[in-house]
Amino acid sequence: MSSAGEFLPDREIAIGVEDIEPGRWVAWVFAIPGCFGAGPTEAEAVADVSRSIRQETGREPFRSITVVEHWRAMVSQEDPDYLVNACFDDDYRPLSAGEVANGIARLTANRAALTDTLVTRPMMGEVARITIHLATAERWYLGQLGLDAPVLGPDVIPMHRLAVVRDALLAALPALVGVELSTVDSGETWTPRKLLRRAVWHERDHTAQITALPYRA
Repeated sequence: MSSAGEFLPDREIAIGVEDIEPGRWVAWVFAIPGCFGAGPTEAEAVADVSRSIRQETGREPFRSITVVEHWRAMVSQEDPDYLVNACFDDDYRPLSAGEVANGIARLTANRAALTDTLVTRPMMGEVARITIHLATAERWYLGQLGLDAPVLGPDVIPMHRLAVVRDALLAALPALVGVELSTVDSGETWTPRKLLRRAVWHERDHTAQITALPYRA
């Protein structure tokens, strides 16, 4: 499988920045779906991009990092309780086979890290809530593009929810190679590239949240 680093451009690494929620910024590396920097301010999120690229590729960027798109979160006109997140111009670019392969590899690594974290924490309270949220959100991402999303009853245990929904996502991604598709719901646009970057980010973000909770051996 190709490494994520091969998708980086020769001269400039283009990124988009988003105030994803109050007091939280994400800087997305467009060449590597799901590679991102984060911080409480735009400047700190952009500065964190180099660390993220090192993590993804195993080497320094050695290139200029340039913000080419900004997105300010907005309240949906259709639903005042819904915060519309970014769909950058770059999100309309179809995914390549290599990008999907590397996205699947990152999702697999994410799941291993999450599983290792959950082993040390009882599946109750905040841990259970976050775990269920992860599965629910990933299922929702699939539904935003009209993809098959498994139906799960309320009695399905959190770890099984995670596994079933992830299987559906991994099965759907290869069929999205080269596909030009966009949908709109509550004023927010979704594309295959956006689905992949959000899925990678979301699991990493909440794995860090669970890791920060009190440790239980």
